[in-house]
Amino acid sequence: MSRDDAIYNVKRIDKSNYRQYIGKKVNVEGSVDISFMGLKHIGVIFLNVGGTFSCSHNELTSLRNCPISVGSHFSCSNNKLRSLKHSPRTVGGAFVCSYNLLQSLVGSPTSVGSDLMCNNNRLRTLEGCPRKVNDFICNRNLLRNLKHCPDIVDGCFVCDRNNLMTLEYVPSYVKSGLYCLTYRKDKVIEIEMVNRRYKMLKKIKDM
Repeated sequence: MSRDDAIYNVKRIDKSNYRQYIGKKVNVEGSVDISFMGLKHIGVIFLNVGGTFSCSHNELTSLRNCPISVGSHFSCSNNKLRSLKHSPRTVGGAFVCSYNLLQSLVGSPTSVGSDLMCNNNRLRTLEGCPRKVNDFICNRNLLRNLKHCPDIVDGCFVCDRNNLMTLEYVPSYVKSGLYCLTYRKDKVIEIEMVNRRYKMLKKIKDM
């Protein structure tokens, strides 16, 4: 095996040992924390990470070299990302891509084990998001509708502070509540009716 093909197995990676693995392929048994390092790109070629992976609070414009799978939470928040290309395919915990420049969720994981937080971006569409999540937080974007949102939300669904014109595409099931109260003043009654609908559904399912 050539040095270029070598795969390194390590327990963790953080700012103390990140640089020694730049350019190398790495599996990480535990967690990776390379946040707050001023990174413009990810230099380590991550394959699989068993714990959490955080590359938040950097200057990343791409997720190239992110792991294929993450056992726990993944966060790439507070960067300069315009695309989720190269995101992990599976994330066992929450997937957090808040506070970027995203206009869609194309490229996001196909499977997320917990919450998906994509608030405070420039989203004009929810295309690309997984079909089932726990909490789904997409507030403070530029959405005009909820098309492509998850089918099943096992927690709460938060979509306030967007430019929504309709609630036609709300998920078929929301367990803990739908929050869109800043939607439009002339549509507050409609939103209250939707919230009552989900409360009734939850009550029936909990009986």
